[in-house]
Amino acid sequence: MASKITAKKNDDDDSDYEIIEGESKTALAAAGTSPWIDSATLELRHRIGRGPFGDVWLATHHQSTKDNEVAIKMLHPINKDQMRVVVDKFKDLVSKSQGMENVCLLRGVSIISGRICLVMKFYEGCVGDKMALLKRGKLSLSDVLRYGIDLVTGILELHAKGFLILNLKPSNFLLNDNDTAILGDVGVPYLLHSIPLPSSDMIMRLGTPNYMAPEQWQPEVRGPMSFETDSWGFGCSIVEMLTGVQPWSGKSIDEIYNLVVIKREKLTIPNAIPPPLEKLLQGCFMYDLRSRPSMTDILHVFKRLQNSEEEEFWSFWRGVDSTEIRKSSAYLGYTEWFLSKDQLQVGDTVRSRKPANSCKHENMDVPEGKVVGLERDTTDSDGFALVKVHGVHDPLRVHVSVLERVTKDLASGDWVRLKYVGVGDKRCSPVGIVHSINREGIVAVGFIGLPTLWRGTSSQLQMAEGYSVGQFVKIKANVFTPRFNWIRKGRVWETGRISHVLPNGCLEVEFPGVLPSRQEHKSCLADPVEVEIVDFSTCEGVVEKIQHLQDFHWAVSPLLAAMDHMASKISAKKNDDSDYEIIEGESKTALAAAGTSPWIDSATLELRHRIGRGPFGDVWLATHHQSTKDNEVAIKMLHPINKDQMRVVVDKFKDLVSKSQGMENVCLLRGVSIISGRICLVMKFYEGCVGDKMALLKRGKLSLSDLLRYGIDLVTGILEFHAKGFLILNLKPSNFLLLDNDKAILGDVGVPYLLHSIPLPSSDMIMRLGTPNYMAPEQWQPEVRGPMSFETDSWGFGCSIVEMLTGVQPWSGKSIDEIYNLVVIKREKLTIPNAIPPPLEKLLQGCFMYDLRSRPSMTDILHVFKRLQNSEEEEFWSFWRGVDSREIRKSSANLGYTEWFLSKDQLQVGDTVRSRKPANLCKHENMDVPEGKVVGLERDTTDSDGFALVKVHGVHDPLRVLVSVLERVTKDLASGDWVRLKYVGVADKRCSPVGIVHSINREGIVAVGFIGLPTLWRGTSSQLQMAKGYSVGQFVKIKAFVVTPRFKWIRKDRGVWETGRIYHVLPNGCLEVKFPGALPFGQEHGSCLADPDEVELVDFSTCGGVVQKYQHLEDFHWAVRPLLIAVGVLTAMTLGGLLVGKKVGRSKDIKQRVGSSGQCDCQIRNGQDRVGLYRKKSGKSKSKSKSKSKWFF
Repeated sequence: MASKITAKKNDDDDSDYEIIEGESKTALAAAGTSPWIDSATLELRHRIGRGPFGDVWLATHHQSTKDNEVAIKMLHPINKDQMRVVVDKFKDLVSKSQGMENVCLLRGVSIISGRICLVMKFYEGCVGDKMALLKRGKLSLSDVLRYGIDLVTGILELHAKGFLILNLKPSNFLLNDNDTAILGDVGVPYLLHSIPLPSSDMIMRLGTPNYMAPEQWQPEVRGPMSFETDSWGFGCSIVEMLTGVQPWSGKSIDEIYNLVVIKREKLTIPNAIPPPLEKLLQGCFMYDLRSRPSMTDILHVFKRLQNSEEEEFWSFWRGVDSTEIRKSSAYLGYTEWFLSKDQLQVGDTVRSRKPANSCKHENMDVPEGKVVGLERDTTDSDGFALVKVHGVHDPLRVHVSVLERVTKDLASGDWVRLKYVGVGDKRCSPVGIVHSINREGIVAVGFIGLPTLWRGTSSQLQMAEGYSVGQFVKIKANVFTPRFNWIRKGRVWETGRISHVLPNGCLEVEFPGVLPSRQEHKSCLADPVEVEIVDFSTCEGVVEKIQHLQDFHWAVSPLLAAMDHMASKISAKKNDDSDYEIIEGESKTALAAAGTSPWIDSATLELRHRIGRGPFGDVWLATHHQSTKDNEVAIKMLHPINKDQMRVVVDKFKDLVSKSQGMENVCLLRGVSIISGRICLVMKFYEGCVGDKMALLKRGKLSLSDLLRYGIDLVTGILEFHAKGFLILNLKPSNFLLLDNDKAILGDVGVPYLLHSIPLPSSDMIMRLGTPNYMAPEQWQPEVRGPMSFETDSWGFGCSIVEMLTGVQPWSGKSIDEIYNLVVIKREKLTIPNAIPPPLEKLLQGCFMYDLRSRPSMTDILHVFKRLQNSEEEEFWSFWRGVDSREIRKSSANLGYTEWFLSKDQLQVGDTVRSRKPANLCKHENMDVPEGKVVGLERDTTDSDGFALVKVHGVHDPLRVLVSVLERVTKDLASGDWVRLKYVGVADKRCSPVGIVHSINREGIVAVGFIGLPTLWRGTSSQLQMAKGYSVGQFVKIKAFVVTPRFKWIRKDRGVWETGRIYHVLPNGCLEVKFPGALPFGQEHGSCLADPDEVELVDFSTCGGVVQKYQHLEDFHWAVRPLLIAVGVLTAMTLGGLLVGKKVGRSKDIKQRVGSSGQCDCQIRNGQDRVGLYRKKSGKSKSKSKSKSKWFF
C-alpha cells in the first residue's frame, strides 16, 4: 500500500491540493498504471481553447522513443475529496475508449498544478474549422452524410460502454489526416454531472446551451438523460452543418432555455434536403426523448441515403400494401423514423405501442400476442412481424415500429412504483415511467429527482396508476408542501389539467380555470405521487360538479354569473411584433482597392487551426508566406459584416494598423485581409499571455511585483492607444500577451470600439462593447448611461488587476443578466483584496466609481504603479504627510476625488482656475477659489503633482492650493458645466441638446456627453451656451408640453406626470429619478431616467398657492398624505368632543359660521380633492332642535 503524504508546501511544488485526503500521487497512479502519465513528461506550450469545465492546451509529450504533440483538457480545480473519484472515472474512460476507431485517441490522465488533465492526441482541424473556411460556412450533403456516418459510429461505440456525450457540436468533431470525422469530446459533462464543484463559475450545465436537449437543463426535474439525449445534440449539429448557422444563433442562455424548455420550439429544418433526412431531423427535436430516433435509426437512414438514390430508398415503403399495416406509427407520434429501437425476435411477447403522453391504449389492435415470424429486407434490419393473437385464426402482419416488447409484464411506457422504501434515492419520487426493459428483466426507469435512468430488476417494481394528457388533477389533501410550486384557491389547492407527461413521470399542469391575472405561473410541475385525478365521476353532488366545470376554463365562472345578470367585461391587449429587413450592399471587389500599405493578399495566408473564439469572430493560427521568409501569425477573423459596411470596416482597420506601428507595448499588427468573405486582422503570434501564466501558478494569482511590472507595461500601451484616439473596451488577462522577455503587451486592439457603430447582420453578434465580466456601467448602454471615454478603460483595467491579485474572475459564476443588475442597477463594486498597499487599494476603489468622471485616468494609474514599484510605501506616503493641512484650502475628500492625488489636467502658469465642483452637483456650495489665475506651481522633482499659487481678486497674497481640487476654466467653460447646443442640427438628431462638459483644452475644443451619443461629442465652445443644471436631491417633473418623453415616467391617477427626486446625475446629463411620493406597491418602476431637456424643477418657491405647496409636500414621502389625513381626523374628533352638549344655533348662523371658517378648506377640497370633510352630529343635546348638523375638519 502506498504511503500517505501531504502535498508539498515549498515553492517547487505548484499543487495546492492534498490529493485524496493526504494520499500521494504515487499511490494514485498505482491503481491501473496504463492510463497514467507523469506530469514531468508533459510540456505545456500555449492555450488553444477554453470552456465551462476547463482549458485546452497544446503540449508536447516527451517519451523515450519520440515526442508526441498532444492536446490536454485541463479541468478547473476539483474538491480535494472528489479527486480520486474523478481520476478513476477518467482512467476508466481512457481504458474503455482504446481501440475505438471513430473516437479521439486518449493517451492518459495526469495532474498538473493540482488540476486533473485528460491527455489526447492533437488533431489539426475540426468540422467547425472547415465550415468556417467554406462559402457561407455550410457543408455539402455528401460531406454531411459521410461525416455523419463516421460520428454516429463513434457515438455508438461510446454508448456501448455506457457513456453519454452530452456535448455534440461541429467544433468537437475532429478531422484526422484522411478527412475522417471523429469524436473530440468524450463525455466530460456526463462524467462530472454528479461531482460537487467548488467554484460557482463552473455552473453545472450539462453541455453547450445551443445544442442542449430539454432534459439536459434540469435533468432531475425534466429528465432523465439517456442515449436519446445525444440524438438532439446530433440533430442540432447536422442542421448547423447544412445551414452554416449555429442553432439558436444570437440568443442568450435564458432565451434558449425559454424557447427549448418552456415554449418547446423546434429548430427550423432546412429546405431542399431529402425527405428521409427531414423526417429524421424532425424526430431528433421531439421534446419527449422517448419519441426521438436512436443512434441506430440515424445510422440506418444516413447509410441508406449515402448508398442509394432517394427513389430507390422509398420504393420499398411504397410497395407495401397499407391495408396490411394494422396501425400506422403516425397516429402514435413515431413518424420520424422507420425502425424500432428494440429489435424483435421470434417468440417475443408484444403488444401495440401506446401513444406518447398516454398511460393506456385507446384502440389496441394487438392487445398482447407472440411473434411467430419476421419479414425483413436482406439489406435492412427492419420490416414486418407476424403476430399470433389469442382469438384470431391467422397471424397479423404488423409493422414492427408500432409494436413494443413485453417482458415480465412490463413494457416501455408503463407506470411503476418502487416496492420498498430505500431502494431508490431518497430525493427521487417512488413513481416513474419505464424507459426500457431487456429480456433478462433488467428495467430502466425514469424517476423525478434522478438525472439519469434508474436501473434494477422487475421484482423491485409494481404497477402504478398512470396519468394522461388532458386529465384534471389536484394536490392530495394529505400533502402540505408539494415538491413543486402549485396555485392555491384561497386555502384550497387549485385544480389543473395535465398538458404534458415527461419521461420521468413529472406532470406539466396548466390551470385553465384560473384567471390569467391571478396565475403566478402559467404552468406548474407535479410529482405524480402527490396528486389525484379529478373528473365528474369523482365529484359528489351538483356543487362539486359545477366547481369542476369551472376548472375547464376561467370564462365559465363569469359566464354563469352573466346568466344571473352579474357578467364582467374582460379585455386583453395585443402586442405588436416588428420584423427587420437586411439590406445587401456592394461586393468586396472594390473593397481592396483603397489603401495598399496595410493590405495583405489572402493568397499569402495559410490557416492552420483555430485557437480561440469570441463574440466578434475567431482567432486562427496561420502562416504568412513572404518572399524572404515565412512568419507565424495570428488572425482575428471577424464574423460576416453587411456588404455595404465592408469598406468602412476595412478602412477603420487599416487606420488602426497604420497608427499602431511603432507602439512598443501593443501587439504588432501586420495588416488587414479578407478570407472567405470575412475581414481579417493579421498580427504577430505570441505564445503566452498573462491569463495562461496565472492558470499555471499556485492558486492562479500573481505576486505583487509581477503585477506592478505587468501593470506599468500595459498602462503604457493603453496610453499609446489613447493618444491615437482609440478605446480598448476589452481589457482582461487573456488579452495581455507576453513577449519572450516576459514583458506584457496589449493583445486586444479595440475591436469592440471600432465596430460599435457598425450594423451587424447576424443577431448572434450582440453589440456588447466588451466582455461582460469586465465592462463598466456605461458600456452596457452607452447611448443612455454613457458616454464611453478613456476612463471607461480604467474600470476594465481595475477588474483585470483584481483578477491578477486574487486569481478569481470578476463576478465569477454570474450570468450576463446578473452582472448587468449588479453593476448597472445596484451599482455594486468588486471586492478589493486585503493585504495590498493602501495606495493601490485607493486606486482600485477609484477605478470602480460608477461615475466615470470620478475614476482615475491612465496617467494617474501609471504614476501610482511606478511609485509603488520604485519606492517603499512609507517613502511614497511621507510626502503627503509632510504637507501642512492648513495650507490646503479644500480637501478632495469632500468632492468625491479621494482615489487619486493628481489632476487629470496639468495646470500651467497663467491658467484661469476655480474650485472643482463636487460630483453630481451643478454649482459650488462653498467656493474657496471662485475664480483666479495661477501665478506659480510647486512640484516635487520626481512628481507631476503638487500645489498651485492662485491669485484671487480681492485677496492680497496668493492662495496655496492642492492642484487636485482645482479645475481649469477656458472660454468660460470648465469640466462639469451644463451646456446646450446653440444650433439645431449640429448634433445627432437622436441626442439630447443638453449635456455636461467632460473636458476642454486650452484652444477651446470641448468634449461633451449627450444622451443618445455612445461617445463624447467634440466641437468648439462657440457651438455651446450655458444651460440650467440639475443637482442630486432636486425635485423634477416632465414639462407640460412633453407628450411622450424619451424614457418611461410614472403617471398619477388622472394621467398627470408624477414628481420625482434626482438621486444621481450621469456624465451625459441623464437624470436618475426616484419617486418617494408614490406608493411603493403602486410604482411600475423603482426609478426612472430623464432627459434634462424634458424636465423642470419643482420646489416651494415655484409653487403658487397653498394647494401646490401642499401637493409638493406630498412628493417628499408617500406617508405624508395619510399622516395629514390622520391629523385631520384627530383634530375633528377633538373639536367634536368640545362641542358635545352645546346647543346648535339656527340654520342661518350655522351656515354663516361654516361659510366664514371653512371657506379656505372647502376650496382645497373642491379644487384638488386632497382632504375630505368629516361630519359629526351633536347627538347629546337634550333640546329637540331641528337644526342642521355641524361640519368641520
